[in-house]
Amino acid sequence: MEHNAETDDMKNETLEDLSFDIDLCFPQSAVFIKEDEQNGKFFWGIYDSEGTRLAVTDNRECAFAIARQNDFFPNSVH
Repeated sequence: MEHNAETDDMKNETLEDLSFDIDLCFPQSAVFIKEDEQNGKFFWGIYDSEGTRLAVTDNRECAFAIARQNDFFPNSVH
C-alpha cells in the first residue's frame, strides 16, 4: 500500500472513529451478573452498565432468570 497524505488522513480519521463506548457494545437493556461478597457473605449481583446494583440473589442461575424475566440481557462478568 502506497503511503501519501490522503491515505494517512483517512487512516487517522478511521482511528478517531473507533473510540470505545460501552453503550455501543451492550444494549441499554444489558445487565451484568457478577459474584460479589459483603460482610463475609457471597452472593450474585445484577448490575446495570454504570455499575449500579439492581438485584441480589444467592444463585447464579436465578440471577440470569431474574434478569430475563425483567426483559434484560444478562452478561457474565468474571
